[in-house]
Amino acid sequence: MSEAVAGVRWPAEWPKRSVFGLVVRSGCVVGFGALLLWTGVVSIGRDDVGSVIGSVLVLAGVALVGSAVIGIVAAAAHRPRRLTVVRGRSERFDEDGVAVPGARGVAVASAVAAGALALTAGALLLAPGPAWVVACVGLLGATWPVAAAVRRLRGAEALVVVPAGIEYRSPSGSVAVDWDSVVSVVARAPYRGRLIGVVTSAPAMRRRGTRGPWSAEEAPTWSGGLPLPVDRLDADPLLVLDLLDRARTDPALRARLGSDVDPRSAVR
Repeated sequence: MSEAVAGVRWPAEWPKRSVFGLVVRSGCVVGFGALLLWTGVVSIGRDDVGSVIGSVLVLAGVALVGSAVIGIVAAAAHRPRRLTVVRGRSERFDEDGVAVPGARGVAVASAVAAGALALTAGALLLAPGPAWVVACVGLLGATWPVAAAVRRLRGAEALVVVPAGIEYRSPSGSVAVDWDSVVSVVARAPYRGRLIGVVTSAPAMRRRGTRGPWSAEEAPTWSGGLPLPVDRLDADPLLVLDLLDRARTDPALRARLGSDVDPRSAVR
């Protein structure tokens, strides 16, 4: 049976969520990661080949444990019936409305996991034998996740919904679309992730960075609409999908979003 929250059914396109599945999956990943760590540490001091293979196993183990921690924190941020809404202002439409902020806990967990990977790679520079080669590759590989995690912590990631339209802000840029051009709001799940696709009849407006100019940009025809990464928000993805779908067809709800009423009351 499909999961339902507040009378809204879980989309068939999204991977089903299960506490039992999360516990089993996380336990298996952590256990396998710990096994790789132990095997790697034991192998490093044996000989040159063991040093290389052990270094790879240690980095893989740290990455697996970090990914499990991020998954657990994300599941807590996206638990059923959770919808964090605050007052927000759209920079594109210059209007007040409600904002669903980014999941800061997930950003912190990502930063800690990326930092642990970088520190482990740095520590391997002191390991005997040619482990320093793997350590250098590990440090280079950890650069991108560390930079991405820092940008998420510093940037104001949020989904802002105002009477005129939708704006999604992230450290890398923002995208906005007005309600008049929104045809439908659909669930998408590329690579087992959760996205909301906003299908529009006109190009969306996009801005690179946080201060760049806005420019029109067509969504690719194969993309299934303008992608909104709902997995990054501090909310149950189902409730965000429901909010956007209701606002698309309800002018009264859109007007209430820009009023002075409490944000949680405005989205009901």
